[in-house]
Parts: sequence; structure tokens; C-alpha cells
Amino acid sequence: MQCGNQNCCAHLLGVNELFFFIQSQTSVHLALKPELREAVAARQTLKFEPGERHGICRVVCRGCQAPLGKELPHGPSGASFVAFGLDKIVLQGKRYGRKDRARNLLNKIVEIEKRNLQQFFSNSLLQEAQAQPARKPEPQGPIKFASIDRPEDFNWRDLLVAEDSFKNGSSRRRRHSRQPRRYQLEAFAESLQRNLVLVMPTGSGKTLVAALLLARMKILNPSLMGALLVERVPLVFQQAQSLELDTGLRVAALCGENATDLSVRRLREGSHDILVATAGLLLSRVLEKRDLELTAFSCIVLDECHHAGTGGHNFSRVLDQLKSLPEGQRPRLLGLTASPVELKDLDSGKERLRRFKERFPAGTGIFRPAEARAMTPTVLEVPVSRSAVLDGFLEVARRILLNRLNDILRMRADSLGVEAWLSDAAVMIRRFSRLLGHLRSLRDRAIHLGISPERIKELMALLDVIDVARTLGLSFAVPLLQREMPNLVEALRGWLQSPQAAGWQTDRSERLRALENELTRLGEQSRALVFVSTRRTAKLLVSQCLAEQFRQLRPQVCIGQGGPDGMRWEDEQEVVIDRFNSGESRLMVSTSVLDISVTNT
Repeated sequence: MQCGNQNCCAHLLGVNELFFFIQSQTSVHLALKPELREAVAARQTLKFEPGERHGICRVVCRGCQAPLGKELPHGPSGASFVAFGLDKIVLQGKRYGRKDRARNLLNKIVEIEKRNLQQFFSNSLLQEAQAQPARKPEPQGPIKFASIDRPEDFNWRDLLVAEDSFKNGSSRRRRHSRQPRRYQLEAFAESLQRNLVLVMPTGSGKTLVAALLLARMKILNPSLMGALLVERVPLVFQQAQSLELDTGLRVAALCGENATDLSVRRLREGSHDILVATAGLLLSRVLEKRDLELTAFSCIVLDECHHAGTGGHNFSRVLDQLKSLPEGQRPRLLGLTASPVELKDLDSGKERLRRFKERFPAGTGIFRPAEARAMTPTVLEVPVSRSAVLDGFLEVARRILLNRLNDILRMRADSLGVEAWLSDAAVMIRRFSRLLGHLRSLRDRAIHLGISPERIKELMALLDVIDVARTLGLSFAVPLLQREMPNLVEALRGWLQSPQAAGWQTDRSERLRALENELTRLGEQSRALVFVSTRRTAKLLVSQCLAEQFRQLRPQVCIGQGGPDGMRWEDEQEVVIDRFNSGESRLMVSTSVLDISVTNT
């Protein structure tokens, strides 16, 4: 492997030092073998630079300083590994582009070893670990909770990592610990004394309260772990990084894609202090694999706990399991949410709140700090009425989606429910996020189901266009179609040539107009955060709508990790968030998966 900089081309690694890390059918990384990292670092052909945030290293060519890759925390039990971007290197004399994927090279470059989650570490390391007999966990007594007779239990200053401190001799510099606000300390004190649902606005720092509680409960119960459960896989790694940075504790990030029997065994034997996982992963290990017990935890935090209000959600199943434990072995419980129930009217709201509380153990309180209410941001509500030409487009797009999806699935069980979401254009818009998630799931399982992934991607591209049309208007969506999606243009040609399509060139959504009006009134010290559904919409909104008109706000896009091999190499999320938090940029457009570091703004 050589440096991809044409002015350098230095030889960096041999193929025997690389491996293809196969996380799933669609997620494959070209990576440095983890057991060789120290030896390669000592050779000084590569340079490992600490990142701005999260302690993750950037990897550059030592000769020319060209970026090559970065560490990703997606290995077993959150283990880090060095992954390379194919567009940044020369591999066996061949150059690759940003759109090339490592998974397409698996059968082309046979000299590079292939490993999955179970084989992530070298066979010698794996055999050594497996040869060691499993330690039986010691019987646990009652969980120890904070007491008002011990004032030190409520002190937060020994719980957060301070500036320039180092963990276990690591050279990774850590950020200054955040100073909790008064309402966060109130919430921390409340959570120590009883099971609690904490209601605080988005961005007000709920995660810091969770970090304080998990750290204190670890001190009170050194032999037990804490757990933070999230709903979506991206949040596993984001929350794990945040907790490790705030507390300095050993945090394992596990989900279905990286959990192995060995990583769970090490977890059970005390390798980590906190587990961050999806609720589904924890349930599968507790109820199916039976290699993990809820009694191994002194504290469990449910992020976005309002999902527990629906009986079939995994959070509800976790709560049922907790309620079945003996009183003395039941972990302290903290739920985090900005709104426990959706309030349509007073009577239905009361009933939903009653059902929500019934999901939690008896005595669980709901706490909303008064001071935090003042931090609730102004939410812009805009009309959702659509133009006649947009309605016509959405109806045609709905029919194309329905027909092609039925053709692809051939009446498979996967189609159940989807037809109802596409029953008419209004339902399609309301179920947009679920429909997009369903297609992503189909894409990931396409090969296993005998479906062409390209056909699923085409439908996802059509959903992209639908989102651009409903959010920005047809004057943005149709050129996107014509520019990048010729197959879909052909499917829509009949509508584009019909009288019903007249006027699409000037169609701008009411949402966009309302946003522009609001931004013109933005105060000099205020900032705006705009959420959209897809990356495509985020990029178009900034590049074609906001960049020139609101140049003084320095708008930027924050769309998280992505790109070839699961990495974004330009305008990285951490840098974008730093600019927004510092006020250098006052306008950020983001997809719904946003790094949790945007807080207290």
C-alpha cells in the first residue's frame, strides 16, 4: 500500500499487514491489523495524530502529511481499528475513487486477509484469550445507593475528567470537564435518591446528568457495571465516546454488528465500567444467549425513554425484566426524554401519561427542572399545505414506489405494512421516516433475500427526491432528477410532459419560505439549528438556498459519518459542531442523527 498523494507515493504497508474487516454484507473496511499497530507506529511510515474530539486518531503519511484514514470504534466491544479510505491510497498499484467500496475488492485482492467480528483479532491472541478459564462472577449483595447521611455521595467534582488528565497512561489528551449547571445538579441529586424520568429540552445536557449518575453508582458499587441503552446503532458509539470523555471510565460500545461471545465474556469479567448498547442487544444477551444478567448492573439509563410508552418497544421489555428482579438487586433507573408523551389534547395526554408511568417500576418519579424549561428553544411551526403541482408529483412518485416495491418483493412478508404506508400521498409523507428505514433494512439484507441491492438503492434515491420536493420544492427536486437519476426521469417523463407539471420550475415549498423569513429575523447573538430528513436535502438546502442569502450566518452541514468505507473525510462532524458551539457558525443544517455534543447552546 502506497500513499495516494501523487507527489509522494511512499510505500507504507505490505498487504500482509492489512485485512478486510467484514462487519456485515454492506459494511467492509480496509484496515490495519490491530495486533500490528504498535509495530507499524514504531516504523514511522505512518503518523497517528490525536483528533480534535473523542480521542480518535487521524492517520497521515509521515512524509507528506496527506490524510490516509482514521481510527473507528466499531470493532468488538468498541475496540478501535485504523481504517483507510480507498481514495487516499494506492493499493497494489491501482488508484480508487471516493465511490469505490472495500466490499467490492474482497474477491479481487485475495492476498489480503479477511476477518469478521469473531476473527477480528489474530488467531494467536484469540486462542490465548479463549484458553483462559472464564471467571465466575462473585455473588452480589444488595445494590448500594446514595444516602443523605453521606454528603460526599452528592459531590460531582470527583466524577468528571479534568483538563489535561490522562487515562491509564494514554497519550490521548482529554477535553476539560463540563461544568454542570444548577438544574443538572438538581437532576443528578434527584436521580441518586429514586428511580426517575428526567424531562429536559433537547440540548440542555441530559447526557451529562446520566454521566454523573453512572460514575457515582460505579464508585458505590465497584464490582457492578452501569448501562446506557439507546434506540439506534449510531447513538451507541456517540454516547459511548461522550461518557468516556466526561468520566474517564472504561466504556464498551456494543450493538448487534460488533458484539461477540468473547467481548460479552470480557464484559462479564469486569473489562469495562459502563456498557452502552441498543436495548435489543441487551435483551438478546439476557433472554436468548443468557450470557449476561441484569443483576450485573447497578444503574441503567434509558435514552429517549418516551419510546417505552409503546408496549412492543424494546425499552418496555427491558422495564418488564427490571420489575421482575428482587428489590435489592434492581438497578437504579434513569429515563431521559424531552417529552414523555405526545400531547394532542388534555384528556388523551393524561391517559398516555398514565400508561407511560405504568411501564416503569412503582415509585418512579418524573422530574422537570424549572430552570431547564427556560432553555427550550423556539420551535418554528410552518404550514404544510402543498401546491397543486407538488401534489401531482407526489402522487406519481407514490405509484412508482408502490409498483416497484411490490415487483421487487414479489409479495414477500417484507411487504406487509409497506403497502399501507403507500396507500396515498398524505400517508406516504407521514410515514416517510419509517419507509426510508424499511428500505435501508431491505438494502442491508438484499443479497440474503435474493434481491438486487441496486434496485433498492434506486427506490431510496426516489425517496431522496421526494424529500427534497416536499422540503424545498420541485424547482430543486426535478433538476436533481435530471442531473443524477436518468432512470427515474424516464419513469416520470409522462408526468413532466403533462399540463399538470406546469410551473414546477418556480415551485418553492412554504416550509422553505417560512425558514428564510425566520432567519432574516435571527438576533445577532442567536443561532439556528435546522433538522431535515436526508443528507441530500441538507446539502441542497445549504448549497443552493442558504449559502449566499445568509452568508453572514456561515451556514454549514452536519450529517455525521458516511462516505466511502463509512467515513467522511471532509467537513467532519466534530469540526462542524465545534464551529457551531463556539459561535463561529450560527446556522447548522443536520440530519436527525446528530452528534450529542451540541449541548447547552
